[in-house]
Amino acid sequence: MNGRGRVAGFARPEWGEGIYDLACDVCGATWAGFDGDPCSWCARSLERLLEAQRAELLAPGWLATEHGPRYDELSADDRAVWDRTRGQASGAGSVQTWLARLVRGVRVGLITAEEAESAARRVKGARAA
Repeated sequence: MNGRGRVAGFARPEWGEGIYDLACDVCGATWAGFDGDPCSWCARSLERLLEAQRAELLAPGWLATEHGPRYDELSADDRAVWDRTRGQASGAGSVQTWLARLVRGVRVGLITAEEAESAARRVKGARAA
C-alpha cells in the first residue's frame, strides 16, 4: 500500500502552517500533517506483509505438524499422497516446489541466499538450488 494523506478536515495552525486533518487515500487512516504526506500506516502494513511472507517462506507451515512426523520425515509414498492431495503440479514434490520458491525469494530480494541455504539445510532431503 502506498497511500497519501489528503485534506479531510480542519486546518491545524496550532501545529504549524499548512497542517491539516488528513485521511489516507488508500487505507483511510487519519492524522494531522501536510497534504500529500505519505501514510505511515500503509508503509508499516507493507513491512508487516513482507515480514509475514519472509517468515512463511523460510519456515512453511506445511512442513511442521502438531502431531505425527514432519513432511520431510514421511515415507516416499506418504509424501506422494500428501503432494497429490494438495495439488502439487506435474508431480513436483512439496519440498522441490518450496526450494523453487526460496530461489525466487532470493531473486526478488525478499530473503538472502544465506537464509535460503540455512532453511533448506533444516529439511531432510532438500538441496538448495
